[in-house]
Amino acid sequence: MGMGVPVTASYIIVASMAAPALEKLGVLPIAAHLFVFYFAVIADITPPVCIASYAAAGLAGADPMKTGFTATKLGIAAFIVPFMFCYSPSLMGIGSPLEVVWSTITAAIGIWALGAGVELYFVRKKYHH
Repeated sequence: MGMGVPVTASYIIVASMAAPALEKLGVLPIAAHLFVFYFAVIADITPPVCIASYAAAGLAGADPMKTGFTATKLGIAAFIVPFMFCYSPSLMGIGSPLEVVWSTITAAIGIWALGAGVELYFVRKKYHH
């Protein structure tokens, strides 16, 4: 969504187009704006533009595209979180305290499991020193 534009400009561009569409679909306005802001930030780590990944690759002396794809793999859970805001407003503190705590705990477990799955954490052999 950002295509190399700074985060603030990217948010303004996307908020003017996508947030109203999400609101018409029944998404709470705060959730719609968090959704588009989250993706405006994430645009800096996803190929082909991935300006933050390219900068990191330059500092590390690494291959820029490989760094971009690695950043995307490591940030895969971040692609799910905006949808969680839209489907569960309790993650934004809207609702009863029990709902907020329950949705936060289950979301944290889900994000951890997704990250562990993408990194094949439970499949790799453990090396002992």
